[in-house]
Amino acid sequence: MLWLAALGCALVCLAAGLATAAAPRDSRTLLLTAVQLVGGAGLGWLVGWLLGLTPAEIAALVLIGAAPGTIAANPLVTLSGGDLTLAHGLTALGSFAAVLTVGAGAAWAGGSSAGLYLLILAAALPAFLGLTLRDRVPVAVHRLAPILAGLALAAMILAGLVWGRAGAAFWPLAGASLVLAVALAVLGRGAGVALGLGGPGTVTATLALPMRNIAVPMLAGFASGIPAAPLAAAIYGVVMYLPALALVIARALRR
Repeated sequence: MLWLAALGCALVCLAAGLATAAAPRDSRTLLLTAVQLVGGAGLGWLVGWLLGLTPAEIAALVLIGAAPGTIAANPLVTLSGGDLTLAHGLTALGSFAAVLTVGAGAAWAGGSSAGLYLLILAAALPAFLGLTLRDRVPVAVHRLAPILAGLALAAMILAGLVWGRAGAAFWPLAGASLVLAVALAVLGRGAGVALGLGGPGTVTATLALPMRNIAVPMLAGFASGIPAAPLAAAIYGVVMYLPALALVIARALRR
């Protein structure tokens, strides 16, 4: 199961690199990436602690909060009137910084060093390869990669929901995942306003922060022996769309 998770994570991160069409615009992207990763990890710990979860479940939420953004946010950013360039920049920067942040979270939770090496190989290297090849591959590859990545991610979510039940209880993690997703959306809104990103930039921050590449924390859980992480990541992979869809629907209603 570990190597299948590594393969799925590598495919998702490769697609993320290929889909990142623009570099970060300015220093505000760096600051927002720091908020996304460090703030996300902190909120993961805080939510787990406030809800009285087990140490393994709290560690799982920390890994999710420290994970990079997902390319699935890009179409929702477009639909909600956000800044697509900023969204691409967050994906590009987060793809690398988040591996270190997730690795630090796994080490804090007592994860093995061998597992952390596997995380770097299966997440950071494919993302870097995708960024390197994004302007050198045919258009068909750009179209096919997100589809294959989506299928791999769906398979990982299904596996996490089925096999992750041995590591933690479903409903406490479901409630905690929803609270975390909403808290990250609120954090994104506040960060966008504080950094002066403007209307589209603030919308992007509100969308991008709760949407995470859950393949990374799922692999970290498998590799580092954190039993609740696969289930928590699988649940979060579903509920993270709720704040984003609410924002898109609210914009459509206003129009």
